[in-house]
Amino acid sequence: MDKKEKKLQFRVKEILAEKEMTIADFAEKAGLHYNTALSIVNGKYKRIGLDTLGQMCAALKVEVSDLFTWE
Repeated sequence: MDKKEKKLQFRVKEILAEKEMTIADFAEKAGLHYNTALSIVNGKYKRIGLDTLGQMCAALKVEVSDLFTWE
């Protein structure tokens, strides 16, 4: 039986769309460099510190659990 492995995925791109927020707005509100925010949104940033997660949550007005999904 072939089981598909689920992976933890960021939902930042979806949240930005829901909130009609640009990457530049997100970067500014989260106190991140634009390129860092872009990497996070595009799923290329794999290691994010707790401080950064906190900044992201505050900027997006979400809980940490809202940032992730299992796919």
